[in-house]
Amino acid sequence: MIAQAIKTALETPMDSYESGLHAFFTRINSNWGIKLYQNEWIRDKTYNLQSKANLFGAAPSIGDKFEIKIPKKGYYYGYVTECIIKTHKDLFIEENLEWNEDDWDDDDISNPANIYCDQMEESQEFIELIDKLQLACITSGDMHWANVGWLKNGQLVAIDFSEEDEDNSGLTSWS
Repeated sequence: MIAQAIKTALETPMDSYESGLHAFFTRINSNWGIKLYQNEWIRDKTYNLQSKANLFGAAPSIGDKFEIKIPKKGYYYGYVTECIIKTHKDLFIEENLEWNEDDWDDDDISNPANIYCDQMEESQEFIELIDKLQLACITSGDMHWANVGWLKNGQLVAIDFSEEDEDNSGLTSWS
């Protein structure tokens, strides 16, 4: 799998990756993808947290870590991760095809996207995910609709661990 991950990383133009604050993501195939980071420390942190969350059923499975030099881009630090089928944000967009992301207004509580996010955070499925992360002593201030999604088996999981922390005090806090 690592050879295919490196091949995919080298052959996929960086502007075609899905990207977040810290990670670049692309699929290797329908089941597996790669996350790339420009910082080795952040890659190692997210890898370790995702691995720990996976033990509690709160994150996708992971494969090996790797380092790669992408021509004209520099060094990237990555790992193989199980793919989700869609995020909560994807589901909202499917159900609200006329909604335009440019219309997003965090202050407008009547905005359909804000209503959906509130409902998602109050759902039993989301609450159970948060409980699993807390059992793993992982705290977060970044659990939003684009950072959670479903695996092929229907399980809701967290997919972004770059803003999470490990809480070894036995106490957890969510903002």
